Amino acid sequence: MKECDDFRIIKHALNRINIREITIEYIEKSLKSLEPLGINKTRENRFSLIYPHETKSSEDLYIIIEINDFKEIEVIACILNLFWGG
Repeated sequence: MKECDDFRIIKHALNRINIREITIEYIEKSLKSLEPLGINKTRENRFSLIYPHETKSSEDLYIIIEINDFKEIEVIACILNLFWGG
C-alpha cells in the first residue's frame, strides 16, 4: 500500500500500475488537481473517475476509488481504456 497525502493506493492497484503505462505521479496529479472527464458510481461507496491518459490521446485512464466509513479514499484499481470515437 502506498500512502499519499489525501489517499492510499492498495497493493493490487500498485501491482497493476507497474505493468501498465501509468505513473503514480499522474494518478496523484489527476486526483488532486485535474477535473475528471466523467464520474460513474459503481457501488454505494465506489466510484470510477475517468481522466485522459497522460501521454496517449487515444486512451482514457479509469481510476477506481472507494471511500470507507472513516471518509478515507483508497485507489483500488487503475485501468486503461481505448477511446473509440466515431
